[in-house]
Amino acid sequence: ASLQRLDTAAPRRIYPGHGPMLDGDVAAQRPREYISHRLARVEGIHRQLSDPPRSADDKSSAAWSVRSLSQRVYGDKFPKDELLQEAACLNTLRALEKLERDGRARCEGAREHTGLWLAEEAPRPGSEAL
Repeated sequence: ASLQRLDTAAPRRIYPGHGPMLDGDVAAQRPREYISHRLARVEGIHRQLSDPPRSADDKSSAAWSVRSLSQRVYGDKFPKDELLQEAACLNTLRALEKLERDGRARCEGAREHTGLWLAEEAPRPGSEAL
């Protein structure tokens, strides 16, 4: 919601949390780029969630933990540093929560550490917004 408000405001200058200050057209376009990137990440997570890992003992479908899903989605870009791993997992969790609000995912168990996530197939109307 805050990125959408920022995009609507059409800023001429942005001071990001990291990186250089952005000015002019670059600043005005950046919120849309962030939104597109985030929506692409959410869709990538949903695609992966729809193809759950197989249980080694019975070959049946299993649900994803936040960590295992993060490792799969980030692939070789999954951070080596433990603090950055936590940040990547938190980003994945936020995407899962959005998918859950949209009716496209559900969690079984505690969310952050022991919850297992499954895909749902029926999105709610208006679910394309952040």
